[in-house]
Amino acid sequence: MAALVAFFLRVRHRRGGGPRAEDRSDAEVIDAAGPVGFFSPHSPWPIVVALGTAVLALGVVYGLWLALLGFGVLGCGVLGMVFQYPGPDRDPGPRP
Repeated sequence: MAALVAFFLRVRHRRGGGPRAEDRSDAEVIDAAGPVGFFSPHSPWPIVVALGTAVLALGVVYGLWLALLGFGVLGCGVLGMVFQYPGPDRDPGPRP
């Protein structure tokens, strides 16, 4: 396992173009800064996914009908998160 990790780190180091900013002693904080992705500020879907997961887990313990209900709620939550915003071919307008 150690050899596999060492190989992975060596390949990653070669592809990355040298040491990262965190590894250099002369680096500034701004050197490691990069783009931060868009995070949805007011999305109800993570709560729906959590509820679906809890109901699915209770359904595994207590009965199949409850597990099926939890799987349905979990599926709706995951699909809601995936399709929350329009795709790149449609203009979503300005994001706050």
